[in-house]
Amino acid sequence: MARIPKDELERLKREVAVERLAEARGVKLERHGADLLGLCPFHDDHEPSLVITPSKNLWHCLGACQAGGSVIDWVRPSSPAPRGSMQGVSTGSPANRAIARDL
Repeated sequence: MARIPKDELERLKREVAVERLAEARGVKLERHGADLLGLCPFHDDHEPSLVITPSKNLWHCLGACQAGGSVIDWVRPSSPAPRGSMQGVSTGSPANRAIARDL
């Protein structure tokens, strides 16, 4: 499988909002200061442990999974399919279609 060029990854990180990816996955976000909080979709979460920082376009789970990162890191664990397949991930926006095409 071909690697995605670094400049393309950086473009996707700039153009795709983690907030929108979370909402598309059904995560209800509430503002908490400059951050957004919600239930982490990557583990069985009962108390909001997902923190999204829109100004940096980064996310982090303070709960069981301790996952975090950029939009690229969000898309990889959110797909139940093997890497290289984007089955089950919404690809509505042009940037999300580019991620789906390249991963």
